[in-house]
Parts: sequence; structure tokens; C-alpha cells
Amino acid sequence: MAGFKDAVATVLKHEGGYVNNPLDKGGATNWGVTQKVYEAYKGRAVTIDEMKNMPRIEAEAIYKANYWDKLLGDKIKYYTVALTMFDQAVNRGVAAAAKQAQRVAGVPQDGVLGPASLAAINAIHEPEFITKFLAESVAAYNAIVAKNPTQSVFIKGWLARVENLRKDAVTWAGNLNKTTVASVGILIALALGAGAYFFMMRKRK
Repeated sequence: MAGFKDAVATVLKHEGGYVNNPLDKGGATNWGVTQKVYEAYKGRAVTIDEMKNMPRIEAEAIYKANYWDKLLGDKIKYYTVALTMFDQAVNRGVAAAAKQAQRVAGVPQDGVLGPASLAAINAIHEPEFITKFLAESVAAYNAIVAKNPTQSVFIKGWLARVENLRKDAVTWAGNLNKTTVASVGILIALALGAGAYFFMMRKRK
């Protein structure tokens, strides 16, 4: 049965290696782990060289304790649901992903998953949750850019990430309704078009 090892492999594929983009609010990252998070894990300050040479096994340990476990990943009924929540928690924060899942499940949004939230999430059919959750992810990324236009440089990658999650969901779940989940792909395509238009208009100013 698919679980954390499969999910973290997908997330690490999305995150890639060492990056230090001055426009990224997270600062220096490796395997998607920010310097601040890595320092908390180590219990001390770390150098840029340590960031560049962060062992994958340490990144996986951080993701297990700080993200997967906090989202109750092992208790979520459908692996694809756990995967999409986990990936978005890594990219946008645990509280943001938890609130998004709670919103889709129709329960109070406090950003902390407990028994009631878990039961509600597990009660939703797989295609319905994936479709609604990823559609909200597209909206969330567009909202980030609308609030802070400097982040528009990341929108193409963010939306590609959502599209990859959609494809992973269809691949992993043999009984997943491909037509239903494909609607998220349409949203992504529309958002990419809007993002390109937005970028062009900014360039003209």
C-alpha cells in the first residue's frame, strides 16, 4: 500500500535541489526545506554549505515529522488525498493545507486536523476531494500573485506542480474518475493563460 515513502518521493521530485532565489520569501532551500526549518531540526544555526549538502534522509525525516504526521497522513483513507494535502503543506504550509482540506470537507477551519476533520475528509469520495482541493490550490496560487506581483515569477512552476499532482492522482487511483479530475487541468490551463497575460501587461508598463 502506498504511503509516506511514495509521497515524499513525489514531493522531492517537485522540490528539486538547492535553490536560493532572492524573490523567494523562504530564502535558501534544499529538497524544499528552508534554512529556518533545517536549523530548527538541527537545533543550531547552519551554514550555506550545510544547506547545499543537506542529506536526503534528513529532509525526509523533517517532512515526516513536520508535515506528514501533522496531517495524519497514515490515517487518511485514500493515498491520493494524503499526497495532495502533503504536497501543498510542503509548498504553502501545514496550516494552509489543513484549512483547505477542512474547507473541502465542510468542517471548521482551524488549521489543525483532529478526529472530526479526519472523519470528514475520509468520508469524501476520492475524485470529489481531489478535484475541489486542487481547484482551491490554483485559486490560492493566483491569490498570492494578485497580492504580491513579484511572486508572478513562480506561478508557472506552482501551477505545473498542481497539474503534476492531478496526473499523479489519476495514476495512483485506478478507479479515479479521470474526466472529473481533468476539470482541474482546465482550470490550470486557464490560470496559466491569465498568468501569461498578467506578466505581459507588467512588462509593458
